[in-house]
Amino acid sequence: MKKKPKKNIQKKRVSQKKLVATNDLEIGKKKRFLFSILMFLLPILFLFILESVLSLIHYGGNLKLVVPNETDSRFYRLNHEIGREFFPKFNITPAISYDVFLRKKPKNGYRIFVFGGSSAAGYPYMNNGAFSRMLRTRLQAQFPDRTIEVVNTAMPAVNTFTVLDFVKELVHYKPDAFLFYTGHNEFYGALGVASTETLGKSRKLIKFYLALQHYRTVRLTRNIIWQAKNLIISVSHPSYLGNSTLMERMVRQNKIAYRSELYEKALDFFKENVTEIIQISQKHSISVLFGELVSNIRDQKPFISIFNNERRKQSWKRIIEKGVNDQKNDNYELALKQYKEAIKTDFEPAITYYLEAQCYENLNQIDSARDNYYLAKDFDALRFRAPEDFNEALRKICHKYNVPIVPLVAEFQMASPKGLIGDKLMTDHLHPNINGNFLMARSFFNSMKNSRMISSYWDPDKSFSDSVFKENLGITDLDMALAQLKIDILKNGWPFKPKGTVNEFMNFTPKTFIESVVWKWERHHINWEQAHVLMAEYYQKKGDLEKVAKEYSALIVGTPFNDSPYYQLAHILILQKKYNRALPILKKYLKLKDTAFANKWIGTIQLKNGNVKEALYYLRKAALEDPSDQQTLYNLAGAYFLAGRIDKAIRVCEKLEMANPNYPGLQKFMHSLKKLNKNYSKY
Repeated sequence: MKKKPKKNIQKKRVSQKKLVATNDLEIGKKKRFLFSILMFLLPILFLFILESVLSLIHYGGNLKLVVPNETDSRFYRLNHEIGREFFPKFNITPAISYDVFLRKKPKNGYRIFVFGGSSAAGYPYMNNGAFSRMLRTRLQAQFPDRTIEVVNTAMPAVNTFTVLDFVKELVHYKPDAFLFYTGHNEFYGALGVASTETLGKSRKLIKFYLALQHYRTVRLTRNIIWQAKNLIISVSHPSYLGNSTLMERMVRQNKIAYRSELYEKALDFFKENVTEIIQISQKHSISVLFGELVSNIRDQKPFISIFNNERRKQSWKRIIEKGVNDQKNDNYELALKQYKEAIKTDFEPAITYYLEAQCYENLNQIDSARDNYYLAKDFDALRFRAPEDFNEALRKICHKYNVPIVPLVAEFQMASPKGLIGDKLMTDHLHPNINGNFLMARSFFNSMKNSRMISSYWDPDKSFSDSVFKENLGITDLDMALAQLKIDILKNGWPFKPKGTVNEFMNFTPKTFIESVVWKWERHHINWEQAHVLMAEYYQKKGDLEKVAKEYSALIVGTPFNDSPYYQLAHILILQKKYNRALPILKKYLKLKDTAFANKWIGTIQLKNGNVKEALYYLRKAALEDPSDQQTLYNLAGAYFLAGRIDKAIRVCEKLEMANPNYPGLQKFMHSLKKLNKNYSKY
């Protein structure tokens, strides 16, 4: 037998080794591939498990703007913690309204959501001081047979990024209309280009962040980072948070030149956000209404003036000093010449235009005065007031998408002395006072009417005078006291006072009962509703029923679906024997809660007014609901008597006699009834 050559054997061995090596290589590749997939999936799995655990323990609370109302399952309410999501750096929660709306929208209902910042929220009055509450009162008077819901989602220090985020959620709650008053906070509001809560100049990044923040894992990571930073800040700067207003805390860059790169970026964000808001709303067939932005131009001088050319600053100052001196001596034309020369020297300082405007006003050249007041506002480098470029952009976008716009600038000018918007309608640099908010409500109402929102027919007979609505604003001494404290805190801090000035109102010491309630409310120890109840109880102890009634009237305006203040107010009015004022309150109370008290007093008042048929209906209901109420039985007997049903009247009297034979006037009444009914026989 021949032996195989060694060469062939070696080749075979080499071939086998190559095959084994190839197999090992393929197995290695598969392992590496599987390992890569596993390494990719592990973090995802970890994040999924972490998100599930955080959801299970409800970390961060509810992540939605709208949450169930725990005290009444018929309603949704706004999430009072939602503001914390936009201000993680300072761990603060701007106030949001206590408005509620029905889970099941009525067939005749019309649901409106209002959006914006502090002005739309009603600052410094809040709640009933907001234009949204005044608007709802007008709309409900115009459409008494419909359920009008106006829910105010506005919050201080937020801009159109927050508004856009809210819009995306609220389209799912069957809204009929979205109303907007927003734009003042585009620079310093949450996520604004010059805000301490900024994420930079990329709109895509900001929107991506807003989408991610709904995940609890992202919130946990963000909160850990910001809490660590806040700890460092509070240690190194212990007074950093405590002695500053929210307005001051939000400012990262306090000098932004007119139409500079940063200015234009904020304007671009505003345009893009407003456009997307309108597109989303129209996609869901929701009516949209935007209000123009108004500011205090006459009585608020520019906060910060900057220079285009620092080398000319001293020359500018010398010219301005001459102009100011001429102005003090009432030489307005000479002063104007100096100011025009100053503008040629450097066009940037806002104060020059403001001084010019004052001179023009004193010379009764109002159009020139108005133009320069607006220029002073637009050149103000501290961008708390929206420049007119924002109004112009808003008008163009609304025109493009056929969206009506509320002409608030013209309305405020017409209501202002000389057509110059100032302290008559404003509390400070941009927040309307009660008269200003009332004007806003009326203007939005008229724009809705002109646009035929809600209905194609608006009954002119239901267009009540302003005086009627002003009497029913639901604003009491308590609301005005809170507003005054808020204004004092604001105006005693930066930028109204130099940085570092001690704000004495941050450590306010209450001297009266109302001040103690206001301070608790301001410090968030109690809410708006609790504050008004405390005042009502205080006035009741003092025997001042008129003021008690005002507090409960305010609660009715603020919480129209809450039955308690209706009962309390009706009770007070009955004690005061103001029966006809009590009647409509009782009827509204009855719609919310069918009680023996409401039926009894509606029936009793109708009996006093001679409406026997209605009186019988309500008194019978009251007697069925509470057969032990002796006053109800006596009045029911009287109603039967007036209706000519003597036998029924006698039977009710006999029932009352069994309970209390000594009821005042009963025996005499029964005797008269029996004389009238000679054919009566006992059953």
